[in-house]
Amino acid sequence: MGDPTGYDDDLAATLARSCHEPEEFADVVRALSPPVHAYLTRRASRDADDLLAEVWLRAYAARRTFDPVRGTVRVWSFGIARHVMLAHWRRVVDLPCVRRSPSYPSSSASCCCSSPGTG
Repeated sequence: MGDPTGYDDDLAATLARSCHEPEEFADVVRALSPPVHAYLTRRASRDADDLLAEVWLRAYAARRTFDPVRGTVRVWSFGIARHVMLAHWRRVVDLPCVRRSPSYPSSSASCCCSSPGTG
């Protein structure tokens, strides 16, 4: 796919082999964890380790769906990381239901989405 070093092709072959030899997936994880972790750290530093684990769980479960015609293993992995990050942000975003929870520091503050006098 335009990579003169063959690195992307090697990762694609390794990922394909992991469908029959699951231990091969560890090579993909070793190769791509540093850049994926950096991506997650820039966006959610406290949760990056947990999010990275989720990325690799999802990638492992979906490894048979990888299509090299659609992109490299790196692009595929970052796509999974993006979806994991979006799911994370949906869980932690400052929504009314979160603001009203007892664990939220300012739960006594009125909700920005509620009508006046209902927050």
